[in-house]
Amino acid sequence: TTSSIDDSDAGAINELITRIQHLFFEGQSSRQTFEVILDDLLAITQTPYGLIGQLKARSDGSQYIKMMALTNLSWDIESRELYEATERRGMEFDVADNLIGKPILEQRTVIYEDSRDSHIALPKGHPHLTQYAGVPIKLGNRIIGLLGLANRPKGFSEAWLETLEPVLTTVATLIEREHLKQQERALYHQLQLANNVDSLTGLPNQSALVTHIERLTTAYTGSRDDTC
Repeated sequence: TTSSIDDSDAGAINELITRIQHLFFEGQSSRQTFEVILDDLLAITQTPYGLIGQLKARSDGSQYIKMMALTNLSWDIESRELYEATERRGMEFDVADNLIGKPILEQRTVIYEDSRDSHIALPKGHPHLTQYAGVPIKLGNRIIGLLGLANRPKGFSEAWLETLEPVLTTVATLIEREHLKQQERALYHQLQLANNVDSLTGLPNQSALVTHIERLTTAYTGSRDDTC
């Protein structure tokens, strides 16, 4: 079994929580914020690989994990190109019976000691995982995200992972804020459509046409002023 975090690590954990709180109030982009958190958490726990993901649902009810921060694990040209192409918008993984999905499906921390275990499905050529821990991130009793850690030389135990709970609680507030921001953007988009698109024809309505004409008039007037 793996021992709990020692006093020096506990101090680093507290410093990380304070830093997360500062990032929360500074209003940095979610991508930068979660990358900083993951990098610091990996350094404190001496873990080479990790991920932080947000649990989301599609309109059909199916769930998936959107990566907020992820260690680059590309192992060949194809996987590297895939990582680079999707890293900016955030990789997405369906919640299924695998490394990513199992902690969500079973609603508990899942620990694997060796990725050669027949229960772990990894793509061909994927780097060997000697240990992996998937920890649901909860807001109250509701799972809203996932922390994944891999290949820690000292291994993982549930007792050791429980020492990270204060960090995960703080991270949960950031994930929830991101969720609320996403809802706000979606609502704004819906209101824009409702205000500017005819519900029967799907074409721009009178309000949208008036706004468009006003913009053209302003641009034309401005260009004439510049030439005078």
